[in-house]
Amino acid sequence: MEFEFSLANEKDLPRIVDIYNQIIPSRLATADLEPVTVAEREAWYHSFTKTHPLWVIKNNEQKVVGWVGLEPFYGRAAYEHTCEIAIYIDKSVRHHGLGTQAINFVISQLPQLGITAIVAYILVIICQV
Repeated sequence: MEFEFSLANEKDLPRIVDIYNQIIPSRLATADLEPVTVAEREAWYHSFTKTHPLWVIKNNEQKVVGWVGLEPFYGRAAYEHTCEIAIYIDKSVRHHGLGTQAINFVISQLPQLGITAIVAYILVIICQV
């Protein structure tokens, strides 16, 4: 399956929020316990910049099936060229290698963004209580 990466625009925000909310019940990727609203994510959306972009991932039908964002990391001068990556994929296309494609896409964009390091938080459940 072919996927296209493009800069997100504000009309994509409801779909971005929908994809984000899909993973909240699993507690595997967010620190949120309840779904978020589009209104709650507007400031977050507007925090992305040319050097720390937000991309959507579209399928052959041009439907948004995921997103990947780069956010500043830690806010100290020494981390100016470091970013935090977030990747969220719609449940309908998970486990098809899209996460790997997203990482490879982002890596290809790093030189033009001036980013030399990526940080990711990975949550792994060792045991459930």
